[in-house]
Amino acid sequence: LGGDEFVIVFKYIDMVTVDKKMKSLKQDLPSASEGSEKIEISYGVCERKTSSGKVTEMLKEADQMMYTNKRK
Repeated sequence: LGGDEFVIVFKYIDMVTVDKKMKSLKQDLPSASEGSEKIEISYGVCERKTSSGKVTEMLKEADQMMYTNKRK
């Protein structure tokens, strides 16, 4: 099976909290796996105030971070 991509937008939340939420999601997902199918997550995040503020640029930045995290 191929991967799907989703965007989650958090409003009025700091990056420390976002990181905690994403790590928790990544940790909890494998328990939702059934049989030999494995559910995994790779993610990248972007903060509007540290980016250009343009949605396309923010998505690109988060996408690059996701691929960096996949290599870890």
